[in-house]
Amino acid sequence: MFLVSHRCAFVGLRDTPEVADARISERLLEPLKECFTPEVADCVAANLRADPETQQRLDELAAKANEGDLTDEESDEYRAYADAIDVIGILQAKARRAARKGDRS
Repeated sequence: MFLVSHRCAFVGLRDTPEVADARISERLLEPLKECFTPEVADCVAANLRADPETQQRLDELAAKANEGDLTDEESDEYRAYADAIDVIGILQAKARRAARKGDRS
């Protein structure tokens, strides 16, 4: 399962580069909410997950990051996953909101 990064919940946080990135992503993804029919919204909110191989790699990178053992290449890979997870988290939040309202808003 994708873990939603802390950066997706940036309301009230001080402006850091990560928070600014999340705000930009959210603004750029805002028009997508118009594409969410109730069925699509339910599907995105419930089923957008990492496949087992990807999840295993994320778990490996997370463990190494926690130990401070990431190589520069692994750090870049982990950052790319984190950035993608942030975007997915924003999409899922918009989908859940659309599903609750049932009117694509």
